[in-house]
Amino acid sequence: QTKTTRGAHIHIPGRMPPVLDPKNSKVDGLAFLGLSLARKSDVGHPDSITHQSAFDLNEVLDREYEFLFSTNDDGWLVGGGEPGPPKSYKLAAKDSAHVEIMRIGTFRKEWGGVPKEEILRVLKSGAILIPQIEVVPTAVVANPDHPPELEIRFDMEPQVPDFGNDEAPLPINWQLRFLHNQLFKLFIFPSRFCPGAFHSTILRKAEFRSDHHRLQYFATCNKAIQRWREMGPQALNVDRNGPDGLPLKKLAATKGTFDDKKAGEEGAAAGDQKGDDNGDEVDEIEQIRRQNTGMDANTVGYINAGNAVNPETQFIPSMEDAASASEGLKVGLNDTPVFGKEHDEKYSSGIWLFTDRENITNLFEPNFLPPYDTPEKRKIIMDVLSEEWDETTLSWKPCGEGSMTKRENVPDGSLSRSGAAVANSSSSTSPLDNVIDGFNTAVQSLCSPTKQT
Repeated sequence: QTKTTRGAHIHIPGRMPPVLDPKNSKVDGLAFLGLSLARKSDVGHPDSITHQSAFDLNEVLDREYEFLFSTNDDGWLVGGGEPGPPKSYKLAAKDSAHVEIMRIGTFRKEWGGVPKEEILRVLKSGAILIPQIEVVPTAVVANPDHPPELEIRFDMEPQVPDFGNDEAPLPINWQLRFLHNQLFKLFIFPSRFCPGAFHSTILRKAEFRSDHHRLQYFATCNKAIQRWREMGPQALNVDRNGPDGLPLKKLAATKGTFDDKKAGEEGAAAGDQKGDDNGDEVDEIEQIRRQNTGMDANTVGYINAGNAVNPETQFIPSMEDAASASEGLKVGLNDTPVFGKEHDEKYSSGIWLFTDRENITNLFEPNFLPPYDTPEKRKIIMDVLSEEWDETTLSWKPCGEGSMTKRENVPDGSLSRSGAAVANSSSSTSPLDNVIDGFNTAVQSLCSPTKQT
């Protein structure tokens, strides 16, 4: 970024993304797993598609430029995208609204990424428990860039769940952290990271007409946020559209069978597959599943079927009981295992695999189904949420002690805990500003002509 002070320009190098292994992260890329918030709009690009109808993000956009003066070439990234001339004179582009949960970067291992086939294998195996995604925007903020990006946040609230109270409701937006933690536990590769708090970037290089217009814009956004909060968390992709935005074909539930030889290892994710050719692969996935949830695939299937788990062992009494209770494996979209129930097509709010923000290749529908208020499911959720990834130390810390937990300072333009709108004044200075000011003063003093006396 560039800092401008008293006519001088100083470039401040940006901190590189907090990838897991910078030395072996060779080539940056844009592939990721996350949510699609795309929605076709009459005021956007005609080729935009719809993956959610819960939130009209145009409610937090300033398409008439009443408050904003300028942006980068892309203009509005959400709310249908940019239509292009003559409706707008930004680069014409489809709606690319999304929330990243895990950045993959590239599908090339030698560059620090993960092969696409590996991602598909793991996501289809059921090793990652995918809940029905129901979210609500929590704030619109300006990030620290100069000029800033505008972001819609999807924070988990409260930031630290009430782990000791079994009657306390689950935090809003808990599903994002639940997925993030599982993915980070399972996928270990150099380029892995999550780009900050869960958010959808709606605009880049936002220059406001004045500080007053800036405050007015965020006040307008806060009204929309309040309306959405009153609605509560909403499911996405309720129309069950695929990556291309077209309705998916109706699924035929396919029963699987339990292979006795692999009962304690692959469990429900084995389906009809026989043989030992994938034994090592299955063992690895099942080991990670147990690490993430404390339970094997059969136990998850037993719970999804609405059955209680033995509180002493935390595992189901027998394979026969599992098969009887859950009626075997049901297969959903992309052959994703759905544990314990017929695939209910009303549960289609899952996660997507993106090659980049404009190109989605796969949808992974929920396999860990509602309701989530049973003791067994609550234990799975709380165990996963008990940790958080700290991008500063690149290590796991107890929930509330890592970089994912916001501190008391309130982001620009967001709602404070009291509900009041907050926006930083452009006249405020930081220690870095003071250092730069002092440096510029010294440079200008040295470079300016000597005053004649």
